[in-house]
Amino acid sequence: MKKLLCILGAVAVVLSTTGCQNETAVSGEELVSDSKEAVSDNKQTTVNGKVPSEYTMPISEVKSEYDKHFADCKSKEYINLDWSNTPKLEFPELTECRDIEVNYYYTKPSNKEALAQFENKCKQIFGEDYDSSKFFFTTRSKAFPKVDESGNGMTVENAGSRVADFREELENNDDIELGWLTYVNLDKLHYLWGSADCNPVWVCKGHTIALTGIKYRPTGLLPCDLCGEYPTENFINDGTISDKTYKLVDGDYSIGEAIDYFKNEFYPTQPYGINEGVSCKINSVSAIRLEDELYVYYLNFSPAYNGIPFDAIGEYTSSSASADRADYRSQAIISKKNYVDMAHRPAQPAVTEVGDVIDKILPLDKAADIASESLTQAVKFEVKTAELIYSGMNNRETYIDYLCPSWKFMLFNSNDNMFYNVYVDAVSGECTYFSYS
Repeated sequence: MKKLLCILGAVAVVLSTTGCQNETAVSGEELVSDSKEAVSDNKQTTVNGKVPSEYTMPISEVKSEYDKHFADCKSKEYINLDWSNTPKLEFPELTECRDIEVNYYYTKPSNKEALAQFENKCKQIFGEDYDSSKFFFTTRSKAFPKVDESGNGMTVENAGSRVADFREELENNDDIELGWLTYVNLDKLHYLWGSADCNPVWVCKGHTIALTGIKYRPTGLLPCDLCGEYPTENFINDGTISDKTYKLVDGDYSIGEAIDYFKNEFYPTQPYGINEGVSCKINSVSAIRLEDELYVYYLNFSPAYNGIPFDAIGEYTSSSASADRADYRSQAIISKKNYVDMAHRPAQPAVTEVGDVIDKILPLDKAADIASESLTQAVKFEVKTAELIYSGMNNRETYIDYLCPSWKFMLFNSNDNMFYNVYVDAVSGECTYFSYS
């Protein structure tokens, strides 16, 4: 697996905090009224504890004017934002939304139920190739003999303890706390990894690994790792890439066909549970050339709720509290037509709507103004993307993240070769940010 991307430098040197306050105002006309009405008008209505910015407008208008506001951002002479190469990303179909809580975990079942659930998923994914002797577990509550799993010229040391050797004991003693559950079949290059209290997070069917002819272990190869090993063409999914076509092992297959299959057939039918209102957003697609005229597609995607995608940052480290954001980047490899061969975090999260109905938000151009005011005027940042997303901070105690609609601007500073993620709360206009490389 690739090393985590590192955060370089302090944000405070480049960014200022002057533009990051909630925006509130009362017009002169509102004050010109009798005293009783003036008291009423001066009461600030909050939405989920936040005072809305004076620039919010009905979501229906934000959507209908989105193209114009995007064009305005492109044409405006910002002193510190360069919009010349910014792609126009899709605005979701909605007239209102809510803040949400997101959870990938569930109440831990009994050991017997947990083992049965994981094994059923193995059977659904690998079919007749499923081999019960390749099912392993870990536990912190009791020591069990661990084994080395070998096959296909490779070895996985300490794969875990073999479920088949201890199944009866595990199923009849819930005091044994199950940890990771894994299925490792090196002969078939199959891999499934999860735990007793969440859905599997990593699946590999082995087709792409077999195509490369390299001894990749399915337990050690993430889909994104292939992008660094082979020539790759990268495309942001801005609605203009559907007709681009590459040859997979079974013939020509367009990026549009790959996106449609993944969104409409693969993601909604996985054996991990279907949650109402949850879909996925394909953020980018990469065509990876394994050899002459032979490609696979790498898809970077994230969950979405009622059309609003979740934040997808990637792997990074930082000592800044503002960088510890809820990250929902998922990834997959399509190696032949209508076939997802590898996937990381393919399960749908459980989503609960919370708080007040939100029917007014900042339009793109006003959010861009706030972002610009929050940045130093001495640097010209390239706007890589601008998009309405669900954003929030990680909750390390409950593992239930609270997310709210926000405008996200991904910027690049060529002076220090660093990226800057700037978030503007779509209701209050509050601004936060962090940098990474």
